[in-house]
Amino acid sequence: MVELASLVTAALANAVPLALAGIGEALLERSGRVNLGVEGLMAIGAAVGVLAGIHLGSPYLALLGSGIAAAMLSLLYVVPVILMGADQIVAGLALFFAGTALADLVGSATGGAPAPPLDGSPRDPIAASTLALAAGAMVLLYRSWLGVEIRAMGESEEYAVARGLRVPLIQGGLAVAAAFLAGVAGAYMALALHNGRWYSGITAGWGWIALGLVILGYWSPAGVLLASLLTGALLASRTLLAAYGVNEALADMAPYLAVLAALLAMSLVAGRRVRPPAMVWRRE
Repeated sequence: MVELASLVTAALANAVPLALAGIGEALLERSGRVNLGVEGLMAIGAAVGVLAGIHLGSPYLALLGSGIAAAMLSLLYVVPVILMGADQIVAGLALFFAGTALADLVGSATGGAPAPPLDGSPRDPIAASTLALAAGAMVLLYRSWLGVEIRAMGESEEYAVARGLRVPLIQGGLAVAAAFLAGVAGAYMALALHNGRWYSGITAGWGWIALGLVILGYWSPAGVLLASLLTGALLASRTLLAAYGVNEALADMAPYLAVLAALLAMSLVAGRRVRPPAMVWRRE
C-alpha cells in the first residue's frame, strides 16, 4: 500500500507540469496558432525558478518569476508571428533554441545551489490550482463569448477578421499566457521534482510531450488534463519497471514511446475525425 501511495503521489506530481504547459498550448491552438517552443519556455522557467528561489527564498515567488520570464521570452514568438506574419513553425523552433540556450546561461548562475523546494504532493496548492485551471479553461472555451471567438478564429481566421473579432489581440494574449504557464511548469519541475536544483537538460523533453498531449487530449483542457495524468503515471512507473528487471534505459524510454504509440494509434484509428483546429497547420 505504501508503494502504491508513493506511486500515485509521483504520478500526480509528474502530471502537474505536463498539464500546465499542455492546457496553455491547447488554448493557443484552439485560436489557430501553434508554438513549438514549449520546451524552451519550460527550460527558461526552470532556470529562472531556481535562481529566483535562491535569492527570494520563496518557491511561490520563484514560480511567479519563472512565469514572467517565460512570458517575456514569448515575445520572440508573438511579435514576428502574430504581429508581422512570420512562419509560426520557424519562430517556435527558434524560441525553443533560444530558451534552451538562455536557460543554460541563467542556470549556471545558480552555482549548483538548491532553491527552497516545493512539496510536490497532492496537498500542494499548485496541484489544486492545476485542476482549477483545467476547469476554468473549459468554462472559458465553452461557456463564454471569448471562447466562441477563440474557437471561431481557430477554424477560419479570415472569417474571424471579417466579423470584426480581435484576432491579433486574442492570439497574442493566449500566446503570452501559454508561455507563462510553460514557465511555471518548468519551475515546478525543478522545485518539486528535483528538490530545488537546476541542471542542464532538466526538462528532459517534457515540453515536447506536452505538445503531444494537446493532440491526445483532442485540444480540450479536460482532455489534456486526463492525458497528463496518464502520462504522469507512466513517468512515475519507470522506477517500478526497473525494479521488476526491465532495462533501466528501456524503462526511461517507455513513457516517451507510449506517447508516440498513442499518437500513432490515434491517427490510424480515428483518421480524419481527429484533427486540430483548421488554422493550426493551414497557413499561406
